[in-house]
Amino acid sequence: MAVQLCGEYGKISVFNIYNPCSSNSAEQSLRRYIQANSPNINASASDHMIWAGDFNRHHPLWDRDEDTHLFTREALSAAKPLIDMLGKYGMVMALLKGIPTLQHMVTKRYSRLDNMFCTAHTLEHYINCNINYEEKPTKTDHFPITATLELEHVAADESPCYNFRMADWNDFNENLAI
Repeated sequence: MAVQLCGEYGKISVFNIYNPCSSNSAEQSLRRYIQANSPNINASASDHMIWAGDFNRHHPLWDRDEDTHLFTREALSAAKPLIDMLGKYGMVMALLKGIPTLQHMVTKRYSRLDNMFCTAHTLEHYINCNINYEEKPTKTDHFPITATLELEHVAADESPCYNFRMADWNDFNENLAI
């Protein structure tokens, strides 16, 4: 799913991603979409991009340092295409390294399969990006990631609101007749 907002700050394109454990299909789709639509996504330096979701990838760049058992050759190899895309599009992590986003149902161990990345210049607009542990939905092992950004906006001019009930209709009708 993708959403694009436009304003004084430029464009902000938000991509919600679910990448299956067994393939890089969502990452490949994202790469193709960005390449095909780059004039509408990142045409200027003021445009922003956010990738958020379940990437199903483990790597020392975002997992806790003590979770070395997750950094298998296979896991590191599976994360490489994502890391290459992060570099290609100038993306950085908005959610700090080491914050778990999942508690496994069976083992109760914590890990980091979900993430939030943004263009480097977008990071300065983040007020916060964290996990909301209290709002974990029922029957899931993932915790929601919440983020707040502050972007420039111009307040719309307030148009006058007329109260027609307060009008002097006799005076109005007389002037209308003239």
